[in-house]
Amino acid sequence: MAAFTGDKDLRESWARFFNTQDFVGIKINCSGALGAMWMPGVVAEVANNLIAVGVKPTNIVIHERGGGQIPLAHYKRFVPAGTRVEWANTWLGHVPDVYVEAKFYGEDDTRSYLIRMVTAHFTKSINVPNVKDHGASGVTGCLRKIAYGEFGNVARSHYKSKTETLKFIGTLARVEPLRSRTVLNIMDGLRGVWHVGPFSRDKRYRFCPKQMEFGTDPVAIDRFLTDLIDNKRKQGARFRSGSAI
Repeated sequence: MAAFTGDKDLRESWARFFNTQDFVGIKINCSGALGAMWMPGVVAEVANNLIAVGVKPTNIVIHERGGGQIPLAHYKRFVPAGTRVEWANTWLGHVPDVYVEAKFYGEDDTRSYLIRMVTAHFTKSINVPNVKDHGASGVTGCLRKIAYGEFGNVARSHYKSKTETLKFIGTLARVEPLRSRTVLNIMDGLRGVWHVGPFSRDKRYRFCPKQMEFGTDPVAIDRFLTDLIDNKRKQGARFRSGSAI
């Protein structure tokens, strides 16, 4: 983080983005838990840095749109006391008047609603994707997690071999107040999935880039992620064909 901002003092780096008045949402990515997800220790360190610059622990919410895999990660064991772990079904649900309407493959429900905690409480959000392949969008990057991670009813944009995901990601990601309140992106590249993502349980497709990327521009980080995943796919293709990596 200090290398990203150029500050010598880590607290100064975090203070550029957050202050004592903020209510901060930390948008995790635990799809693929436990094999590849945003690691609990990293999540805890982000929360600790927010607290160090005066954000109240009770004003920090680690969250996902859906809670199916959050319990598997056991974030509550690692994060500072008072920090909350929530998803739409446990806290506030969705906003009825903030939605994107689009019809893709004849579905009856054509609206995707933003989760309410973004509009009702968060003054700022930290988007925290990790290094992961995705069959419909290519990679599970910053833009996808800003978009698909904060809206409901999004899986309808890809059906069997057809996908409208790439276009829909951009549409969702620019919705306010989500876009302007997402002030920091942190890509967890400690370990990831390069094939059959994002829910792959096959250890053959996991790898450990051992990198962290910080930035305010989700597109720039996604460019880095695409190259990282593509290079690993090429190595994997050579390995499967019998060539040395």
